[in-house]
Amino acid sequence: MPAEPAIFALRGVCATCLSPPYSDATDGHLLERFLAHRDEAAFTALVHRHGRMVLGVCRNTLRNRHDAEDAFQATFLVLARKAATITPRTVIGAWLHGVARRTALKAKLMAARRRFKEQQVPAPARAPAPSAGAGDEVTALLDEELAALPMKYRSAIVLCDLEGQTKRAAARHLGCPEGTLSSRLARGRRMLARRLTRRGVTLSVGALTAALAQIAGAGVRSSLVVLTGRTAARSATEHVAAADMISARVATLTEGVLKSMLLNKLKTATAVLLLVGVLVGGVALKCHTRASEPSQPAGAPVPPPDPADAALQAIIAQVLKAHGGEERLKKLETFTFRTTTSCVTVGDTKDCRFFVRLPEQVRAEVSHEGRESARVLLVTNGEQRWRKLNDGETTAGSAGTMEVVKFVGPRALLRLKDPEMKVSLVGERPVGDTGSLLGDRAAICVRLVRKDGKKFAPLHELNCGSVDEVRLYFDTGSHLLLKEEFEDRNWKTEVFHSNYKTISGIAVAQKLTGRTNGEVNYRSEVEFRVKEKLADTLFEKPR
Repeated sequence: MPAEPAIFALRGVCATCLSPPYSDATDGHLLERFLAHRDEAAFTALVHRHGRMVLGVCRNTLRNRHDAEDAFQATFLVLARKAATITPRTVIGAWLHGVARRTALKAKLMAARRRFKEQQVPAPARAPAPSAGAGDEVTALLDEELAALPMKYRSAIVLCDLEGQTKRAAARHLGCPEGTLSSRLARGRRMLARRLTRRGVTLSVGALTAALAQIAGAGVRSSLVVLTGRTAARSATEHVAAADMISARVATLTEGVLKSMLLNKLKTATAVLLLVGVLVGGVALKCHTRASEPSQPAGAPVPPPDPADAALQAIIAQVLKAHGGEERLKKLETFTFRTTTSCVTVGDTKDCRFFVRLPEQVRAEVSHEGRESARVLLVTNGEQRWRKLNDGETTAGSAGTMEVVKFVGPRALLRLKDPEMKVSLVGERPVGDTGSLLGDRAAICVRLVRKDGKKFAPLHELNCGSVDEVRLYFDTGSHLLLKEEFEDRNWKTEVFHSNYKTISGIAVAQKLTGRTNGEVNYRSEVEFRVKEKLADTLFEKPR
């Protein structure tokens, strides 16, 4: 296209995206119009609206204009390709912030690899890349902690503090009352300030707001906005990046980010499934009991037994007996199970098989069917760990959520004999007092905390963060586990166990239901089998 007509074309598209109905439309309406009609002007309006924030995040991470603009384009190309999967549509600003950060980090890694290869060949000396100063480190921490906030608080901060929208405009885009938006914004800032304090950076709310405003930086060139909108619209239609409109580097970066997002989604799905595995028939928590008292010197008077402690030990003994007995659980070393899980956030996962040979061998074959279907194979054999996605190459390294310990599966109840943490008896509590999925059931509640006062990770280290305490509810009659409960500042999680079946003398829950903040987020059906022997080839490197 000749230069002069091209300039007029750019001006025309830019003027269109800044005029009604595009300038007044919410993000959700613009995205819906793009999905329904592949409307280039609607998508360009989104690029114009959020471009300053996205480019600012990329610049702060990369500190190179050309690399930042490549990451900018890749971020919106990812938006075009993933637009149909974004729910709710009101969170596009926060979603873009997270993807921009992910893309910039990916671009930074690619640039480092490129520089390493260039160093292998003698080349003319060039000026070194600028080093990160203290301000850059604070900005990086700020971006990282902002990306970790719950979506409703992150959305408010991104729109108001990073993009400079008024509270009224932000509330309209998010589809909530202005008062609700103000409350989320204030709480989000406080949460962010606390997170930064834990990382060694103390900022007042005013200083934090100013630091957030600086992330966005300068504006975006109109030509880059229109080029990105046009390229994204075309790539979404053709399912490939428009090679004649973007560089190979941008195309490679886009595909890399899309692949990493898919892998992360599969990690989440696998974490849910592995949660099912370690919860089968027992407590998949760090359930610990009070350490035994130190031995008394010879001749010293023996203190009288504590009635409360004796009652607790009796309950623990009854719980272990109800689930098969301590000795039988200790001897359980080789078993398999299959699960079918429906999860609100990651879709359905079917025909998932787990092979366990304790103490250090686990194989997980996960078949995921959601918006993006895939097969993932995870194998852990001692210190060796492998992962294989679909029919691709086998990759070595950390298996992520495949944390293998001696308390996997029904053996998790043996943690009630672990002395590292303290168990205390809360008393009888109805599990139906908050709308239990099991109905009204009388239960014995037990509270677990670390003896050293530190936080600990529930759900068997499945990347669920750290909590101060966990509560377990056992049926007063059968002593089977009914519910696990733990919470943090922003969420409360409950896991309900039901449909128990006795397999080889061990009581196993065949149904698990997870609920977060009162909303059911996954349901799992479990088929458990005790095995005498598993083939050695199951735990070899996948081919």
